[in-house]
Amino acid sequence: MARALLFLPCLLLASPAWADQRVPIAVMELAARGVDEAAAGALTTEVGNTLDEARVFRVITREDIKRMLQLEQTKQQCTGTVDAACMAEIGGALGVDYLIYGEVAKIADTYSLSLVLLNTAKAEAANRANRKISDPRQLLAEANAATKLLVQPLLADKKGYLVLDARERGAKVTVDGRLVGLTPLAGRLELPMGAHELLIEKEGFLTYAKTVDVPPSQAVVENVAMVPSQDFINEYQDRAAFSRTLAWATAGTAVAMVGTGVVLRLIGDARFDDLVSKEYLTRNAAVCAEANPGYNGTDFCPTAAGYANDVLGNIDSIETTDSIALIALIAGAASGAVSAVLFLTGEDPGRYEAFGEAKVSGALGPSGASISVSW
Repeated sequence: MARALLFLPCLLLASPAWADQRVPIAVMELAARGVDEAAAGALTTEVGNTLDEARVFRVITREDIKRMLQLEQTKQQCTGTVDAACMAEIGGALGVDYLIYGEVAKIADTYSLSLVLLNTAKAEAANRANRKISDPRQLLAEANAATKLLVQPLLADKKGYLVLDARERGAKVTVDGRLVGLTPLAGRLELPMGAHELLIEKEGFLTYAKTVDVPPSQAVVENVAMVPSQDFINEYQDRAAFSRTLAWATAGTAVAMVGTGVVLRLIGDARFDDLVSKEYLTRNAAVCAEANPGYNGTDFCPTAAGYANDVLGNIDSIETTDSIALIALIAGAASGAVSAVLFLTGEDPGRYEAFGEAKVSGALGPSGASISVSW
């Protein structure tokens, strides 16, 4: 058998389909124990497909071997009790470092799937994966999971990084069925090289699903633009429009209140200056002492003429005006602060305009048909 396989590496090297840098691995047909050959063949195909989807391995299947060399003699020698040395010889002839073989068996109502990852250079198992399944409908899924588990040692030292640039916050990020966090993700995710299933979900948005290739010792950046549903867009726009309207309303209130406070303060100052100009108020110490027994300060004080013209009532009115002006200024400042917060932190009504419903209209004129699209 060894002599019959000596020329196989030459055939493989001559084919440009294998001239890449992926890890070469061969998949032998799974032995059938108590199940029909078709089921075993389907599971073998699933193992090969799983390796192909990882985009890390250069997979040679049993069917490839048959088409190239018609290894009927090898098939006879390597059935029955599986011989690791026999499989290693086949793997060496194929020019691969690793080979996968195994069996699918049925005992009573339980199916057993056993896979072995063989190091062809050492003729010994590098890893094993076993599954027991009661529902035959889960066989393909279990074969997929077992294959991924089986080849993990081959990818342990071949890692890369995934960086997610997602605009939406609070979306659930799942990689290969494992929850890794919520957007925005800080830093980068360390992953084995090859293909990974990226799933990003958020209520009100269409699920973002993509197969991402992670190169070894490098980082790949995935820009994620999640598409909202129309119901979400409508609710968001209503909420954002209310928030923006409130922001403008509080801004207007702030301007009005500050303006009112300034005007009232100017009116109060003008009235006070008028009282001084009429000599109803003075800072003359002698006059103040004469009209106000006990006066010993330097502030304005009413004169005798002021008392005669109810200057104290005017002063009370001016102080009331000043108090109202102060309240208006404080209220205006508070409204301005609320407006600023709403503008800075509120939602943008036009954020999802690009995802709105498109309206298509057509018209037939003298120069021909025309179509317009609007959102």
